Amino acid sequence: MKSLKLTIACLLLTIFCFGCGASKPLNARQKGQLIWQGRITDSQNLTYDIYLCPGYEPVLEYSRDNFIQAGKDFTLYTSKPRWAKMGSETKDCLEFSYEDCLRDFIVKDGKKVWDDNLTIANRQVNRKSFGWWLAYPWALTKSTVDNVFRVPIGLIGSAGGVVGSVIVPAWYGFEPTGRAVFNGGVEGCGVTALGLVWNTAATPLLSLTEFEPTPARADGIWVKLIEFENTPADIDNVARLGTILIEQTEQFDSKRQQAQQDKEDKLKELENQRQQTNVRYHERLAEINDAESDLVRQLIDQPTSDYEAIVKYLKTNRWSPERIDSISKQLKRKLPAAEYKKAIRLLKAAFEPVA
Repeated sequence: MKSLKLTIACLLLTIFCFGCGASKPLNARQKGQLIWQGRITDSQNLTYDIYLCPGYEPVLEYSRDNFIQAGKDFTLYTSKPRWAKMGSETKDCLEFSYEDCLRDFIVKDGKKVWDDNLTIANRQVNRKSFGWWLAYPWALTKSTVDNVFRVPIGLIGSAGGVVGSVIVPAWYGFEPTGRAVFNGGVEGCGVTALGLVWNTAATPLLSLTEFEPTPARADGIWVKLIEFENTPADIDNVARLGTILIEQTEQFDSKRQQAQQDKEDKLKELENQRQQTNVRYHERLAEINDAESDLVRQLIDQPTSDYEAIVKYLKTNRWSPERIDSISKQLKRKLPAAEYKKAIRLLKAAFEPVA
């Protein structure tokens, strides 16, 4: 019996040692670090953050930061720009309700629909156009149908604007308190209390049962190796060195500014040249177009026998630039793709009325 117990004990000890590998039990200092900071510094001066152990210090700092933030949340009530923004947004809601929906969309636009439709009907009646006797019934029906949809939509939009004008001030009044309650109550008290309870229940036990972590067992989540940590002294020294470097390199700032100014001057000069070149180009292009138009009109006014009959036919049928545009799609199928646009331009010039 004793032999069996000894065998089991040896087996458990072997499994335990295999699980622990070459790690050592935590010493008193490391136990204190784990409980207070949630971290462990090993014999090689490597620091590990233990996910399961929040530590009292980080939890209390988290609580302090959230209470500070809760106090800042309440200061929103004293922010003049914030209340000015609230007033502007409330005003926008009321303007949308009255001016955009009621006055403009329902009244003004609705009246314009009636006026436009009645004007068209009156013109058709005066001209005695085809079906003129149905002009006023058409105007009445079209305007009524328009307003059947316009009025409900406008009233819904107006109601939405009124509701918004109530919700906006209510939100601005509640938001700082809601934020403060969340940061101070939920985060500062609730989450902090949970962290303290968990740390008290779990961390002391883990400090007794667990072993010193190693880089090979740091998975980056449960056990995270902290390669470096910025202390206040580190930040002060870096800032001080940055100030020294700024002072020692001031000479290059003026050179950099001069280079920037030279670039802007050169770009301005090039822009002026570009504008002048464009002006000269458009002047020359206008001269070329005028000369081309003169030649086209001359060819139309003094046609040769090759196309005299075509010109006479087209003039008799009162062709114009507008009429050329109306058959542009048909011409596109008749003319070569590379010459289509040029042909349209020349044909419009040919039938352009002479001033």
